[in-house]
Order: sequence, then C-alpha cells, then structure tokens
Amino acid sequence: MARRRYTSIGYNRDVKMYWLDFVADMVSKGSLSSEIHSALDELLKDKLSVNSTAKRSSRGKTITILLKTWAHPDPVLESLRDRGLMLFEITSNNARLCLHWGMTIAQYPFCAVVAETIGRLFRLQGETNAQEVQRRVSERFGQRETVSRSTRCTLRSFVDWGAIKDTDKKGVYQAAPKVDVSDPTTIYWMLEALLHTTESGAGMLSALVTSPAFFPFNMDGVHGRPPNEFEKIEVIPHSWDDFILKLK
Repeated sequence: MARRRYTSIGYNRDVKMYWLDFVADMVSKGSLSSEIHSALDELLKDKLSVNSTAKRSSRGKTITILLKTWAHPDPVLESLRDRGLMLFEITSNNARLCLHWGMTIAQYPFCAVVAETIGRLFRLQGETNAQEVQRRVSERFGQRETVSRSTRCTLRSFVDWGAIKDTDKKGVYQAAPKVDVSDPTTIYWMLEALLHTTESGAGMLSALVTSPAFFPFNMDGVHGRPPNEFEKIEVIPHSWDDFILKLK
C-alpha cells in the first residue's frame, strides 16, 4: 500500500487556490469532514457539474481531492497536516502558496513529479510547454490518457495558484515571480513535505532546498539542524555544512 502512494496519480481536477483556502480554514476551525463536504458541495454547485447529483461527478472528484489534501490526508501525513494548519493560521494570504504546495505534493506525489519537471525545464530554457511536460511525465508514469489529463489539470492548477503564467503562445508557460520563504519552521515543513514524495524519504539538505519541485519559491533561512518541533525528521551529519534529512 505504501508504494502505491508513489505510483498512483489521483490528481485529475483543476483545483482553485481559494478552494484550498476554504478547506484549510474550516479544518483549522475544527469543522467535521461531513460539514466540510457539505460546505464544498454548496460552494461548487454552480461551478462544477451544475444540477448533477452523481457521486462520481466532476464536483465530487474535486471535493475528494480537496478533502484528501487538508481534511483527511493519508495517515502518515497527519502530523505534517496538523503543523501546516498551525502555520496557515499565522501566514499571510499571499504566502499560503507554500503550504498548499507542500500538502499537495505530499498527498499526491504525482504533482511533485510534474512540479519537478516544470522546474527543470525552467532552468534549461526559461519557459516550458505543456507537450514537453506531458512527454517527460509520461516517460515515468506511462503513455496513458489518465496521465495526460492529470498533467493538464496539475498545470492549470499551478496557473491558478500563481506558480506559473500563461503566455501569448498556447500551451507555453513562464515562471511567475517567486515567493520568498525565510521562516526556518516553514522551510523545514516544506522540506519534510518533499521527503514524503519519495519512497526513500531521505535527501541531502542542500539538494532539497534547491529542488526543482520548489521552483516557485526563494528559500533563505536554512542553517544547521531543523527546529525542535521536527521530531519526524532524522538529521544525519554529512559534511561540515550539510546534512542528510530522513523521515523517521
């Protein structure tokens, strides 16, 4: 079951940032999952699957993604989610992208692969196009319509979140202005989220901070060991100025 997290896709809808804000806010206030589901159904009823009551409608699938991101993620991510909600309550609206980004890639490692692919292409050529992202992601997950659709949905979500920008050329994207993240607690929370996207659950601190999967962010404030609240991370000295971070 654990390996299935890294090989499944699951992210097959265009998700808006304010929907994620809505769910995270309700969870942080202690709302029950059933209450959040009903509130989302009301919020989205005139936006998705209008007049439909089918359980597997576009609205229902979108609600499932939103709930799994913040309301009831995989059990292994519950501690990450809880600490993310604490940060959510004290983080300004324009900086909440890093929290939604972290929970999304942790819950849906497929999205981390798409993000990493985009980040690598931005480093190579300054922009990217949907076809190139589709091709590279398909090399990893297979040439399937499910993969193509989910890649498109992830790209469109990233546009809505302000991580990438449309250009005058259809299907071509540029990086949006980066979000500065300097709070060490937030940065290490994001690094922990990234560790959850791989089966090894480990990585060099220097490599994690500069991962292409974090292309929308500038991170400054990582010095030495993680703060004490990160008891879920094992810190292994590697060199005089670098560490291996590993999930316990």
